[in-house]
Amino acid sequence: MRWMLKSFWGDITQLLLFARQAAAAEAETEAAAAAGGGGAAAAAEASSKDLVLQLLLAISSKLLLRWVLPLEAAARRLLQAVCRCWAFSKQQQQQLAAFAVLRSLLLLQQQQQQQMGSAAAAKGASKAARSSGAAAAAGAATAAAAAAVAAEAKEQQLLQQLALTVRSAVAAGGASSSFAAAGRSSSSSSSSSSSSKKKKKNKEVYKKQHRQQQAHALLCCWPFIHSCSLWGESLCMHDGALRPLLLPLVSVAAAAVKLQQQQLAAAPFCLNMLAVIGRAGAAADALVPVAAPLLAVLQLLLQQHAVVCRRSSRDAAAAAAAAAAAAAAARDSRKRKRAAAKTHAAASEPLKLQQAAAAAAAETCLKIDQAQQMSIHHWGAAKKLQQLAAAAAASGETVKQLRLSLQQMPLGRVKVLQIQQHKQQLPLLDLSERLMRERQRALADGIKDEAAAAEHRRKKAIEEKLTPKQLKRRRQKEQKRAALLQQQQEQQQQQQKQKKKQQQQQQQQQLAADSPKKKRKEKNNEANSVQQDAAEEDALEEFDSEFSDE
Repeated sequence: MRWMLKSFWGDITQLLLFARQAAAAEAETEAAAAAGGGGAAAAAEASSKDLVLQLLLAISSKLLLRWVLPLEAAARRLLQAVCRCWAFSKQQQQQLAAFAVLRSLLLLQQQQQQQMGSAAAAKGASKAARSSGAAAAAGAATAAAAAAVAAEAKEQQLLQQLALTVRSAVAAGGASSSFAAAGRSSSSSSSSSSSSKKKKKNKEVYKKQHRQQQAHALLCCWPFIHSCSLWGESLCMHDGALRPLLLPLVSVAAAAVKLQQQQLAAAPFCLNMLAVIGRAGAAADALVPVAAPLLAVLQLLLQQHAVVCRRSSRDAAAAAAAAAAAAAAARDSRKRKRAAAKTHAAASEPLKLQQAAAAAAAETCLKIDQAQQMSIHHWGAAKKLQQLAAAAAASGETVKQLRLSLQQMPLGRVKVLQIQQHKQQLPLLDLSERLMRERQRALADGIKDEAAAAEHRRKKAIEEKLTPKQLKRRRQKEQKRAALLQQQQEQQQQQQKQKKKQQQQQQQQQLAADSPKKKRKEKNNEANSVQQDAAEEDALEEFDSEFSDE
């Protein structure tokens, strides 16, 4: 099963890389193709782009990504391919789809880390319960932890109800009326539990509360900080090889900081995340949004410090006044204490309202995740892209602040190896290239087989729709066509045979015509040789006669 999963994800990664390279090559040759017949080139380019888009949208499903996370090498190669599509693609739809894949991977990793942590905690609790000496201490600790968790959940529920009432009242009109409604809802929820049970029956309110709780549990946790710091350290160590992951990392971390930057209890979390963002930006030599959230967190800490200082000074003044007026009546001292308590409550009210308003903005930060998780059709590419675009447009301000261009991300240096070093040190590259060529060849053969099978299925579907008479006529036409083709082939064969016979006859005639000419030439040559011999003999006789006369 593991081998089958590895081969499946390897084929998906190779197909994604091959389609992206084909789309890039077609984009480069688009101008030349437009000059001489650009219709076919445009169609091929559209098909390759559509293939890349469909692959990215299919991979973004969490049902598929759960199977690739245990395979470390396959997951790493798939992540590299998706990052290449996100970083170097010129199509906004492909960039959105690749970003959705990266976000789904990060969320799945966080879920697995949470599950592992809960399993480890359960094992530790079971071991502690088994031991006889620490049974009472473990029971007390679990009871205290359960009470703390229940109190925190109750406080979170109260804040969510406050946020919902504030938002509904502001939508109806008027901030003052919203604050009054918030006070009324908080008092009613604390006084009676029947109203909270009635509100839980509303499905929409329950879903929103569940999403906010999931977001809070996902983002405000130490495993999330550890994973983000691990990604930041990996960006620092690999010298630009993982630079395309800078934007997803910064976007997720900045969204978490923006969600929690107005809450005093989350100040350490925000400072840790800002440190991760700063290290990643320094490693990639890019601009990252650190100043504004850092200023907000520091302002919140300064406000809290000022409130604490005011409380301490007021307490000291009240103690001095009580020591000076020790002989006063108990009634006056009680009135002073009540007045001091009222001033403390009035000073703490704006901070609570500010925290409630910050919790109300959680839905805007998580719209991309909601669109990816809930209302996305598996095969509807247009619908899916529309929802992703709407989610990105809803958080437009955040996207504008976090948007980074490739010009602001300097590429690292590439070390060029010589041919001898390539052969001596890296012999596996030749093997990988050969395997890639074989896989591409097998992929092309598979596409041809699929095309033939599709043609056969199309013919079979057409035949199923025809009546028996139409099928009979069609078969008769096919038989006639086959007979005509056979006759034409026979005629062509006969013509070829006749041509061969004619050529042989012409060659024989030429040979027959050439033979008397050769005989005449031989006779002429013999006659000429005889005449030459006779002339030579006559010349010799004349010379002998002249010499004898002398």
